[in-house]
Amino acid sequence: MISKEEQHGDLYAVVITDTGISHRLSNTPNQDAVLYAFMEDDFVLAVSDGVGSCPKAALGSKMAVRAAVKVFEQIRQNRCQKHELPQRLIAEWTSLLNGEKLDDCCATLKIAMKLYDRMVLVSLGDGVLVMTSNGLKVKAPSDEMPFANQTRCLSSFVSSKEIWIEEVHLDLHISYVVFMCTDGIANGLRDGSEYELVREIEENTPTEKLKDELELLTIDISDFSLDDRTLGVVKCECKNAGPER
Repeated sequence: MISKEEQHGDLYAVVITDTGISHRLSNTPNQDAVLYAFMEDDFVLAVSDGVGSCPKAALGSKMAVRAAVKVFEQIRQNRCQKHELPQRLIAEWTSLLNGEKLDDCCATLKIAMKLYDRMVLVSLGDGVLVMTSNGLKVKAPSDEMPFANQTRCLSSFVSSKEIWIEEVHLDLHISYVVFMCTDGIANGLRDGSEYELVREIEENTPTEKLKDELELLTIDISDFSLDDRTLGVVKCECKNAGPER
């Protein structure tokens, strides 16, 4: 298991990834990826799951989260507008793969971008993406596909219209939590328990205990999931909240 925590002002990030037993036994690399970045009071957090049937799934997921960070930086630098985000994500992922066959590198993607007083949530494919804030609840729709073990993903045939985006206004004086995970975690959660889990993090889990609690969750879920398990959380505790910009 690889876990990391970082505090940045009022923001507290935890990311965890753990290779599933099925990949350990087959000596296959972890096909999940997670990445985050802070820029002043803003941040981006992304998780991705490489599609297991693709020979370069691990590369695809790694480039997916890198693409998320690149697009976040472009928006912050006014080189990309938010309405261009789906097309730009696909273009950056394609560019980062540097000529690789896209359908060898298919990957899902979950992103949260905090941009001034807005939270932009992005979802493509399976996994979970949830935000809670003082009673506000937002969840990316589940990825319903006609056949088992299929999911929407970055690929040569993905359309920008398949990428779900929700923009949420933030009261910068109110705390919030963003939680995202790949299906290796999601499949171990009880149906409908996602809000309960994230609300518990928001209301009852102090930041100094958050990494330990999330590591325990990841370990517990390994009893039910043989897949790679990856999650990312950003919790904002507005102790030093200033006026809205």
